[in-house]
Amino acid sequence: SEIDAERCIEALNGIGDYDSQPVAELLLNSFVSLEAKAQSKERQAHSELTKGELSDGQIIERRATVDPLRRVQARLLDRVTLLRSSAALLWLVERALGDEKLGLSFKVEIVRTAGFLGDPLAELLTRLVPKLKKQDDWMALLIAAQALGPRAKALAPGLVPLIDHAR
Repeated sequence: SEIDAERCIEALNGIGDYDSQPVAELLLNSFVSLEAKAQSKERQAHSELTKGELSDGQIIERRATVDPLRRVQARLLDRVTLLRSSAALLWLVERALGDEKLGLSFKVEIVRTAGFLGDPLAELLTRLVPKLKKQDDWMALLIAAQALGPRAKALAPGLVPLIDHAR
């Protein structure tokens, strides 16, 4: 896992200030891959821990294999916040919302980052609302609405049923 984390850092350093859809795709795919690896390691450790198969030292060793993955994910999220290409940001929002492999952290960062896009983001979100079924997508949608400010009015017909349903 450390080698994978190191390769991700090298790739991240290699893309520099590039801002395009391929860069967005690299960031997304890297984050998803690291998430799958980290979750797998955490599930295995949790299973062994509940069975009493891990000592305190082994728990620390396991944590040491997951921490590098989480640190690289944090760097990837930091890089996402630097994107300014409308094509890249809209592509990421469309892929992220509704994706069950992505956690809330990535979804929130991308919608916050894309908030400056205004109407194009509002239009995309309006199309996506009916497809969003998970609570983390709804949360990201509400955060996007906040980032859009008055331009979020177009989202109201899709947001009201979500809010009413929560009651």
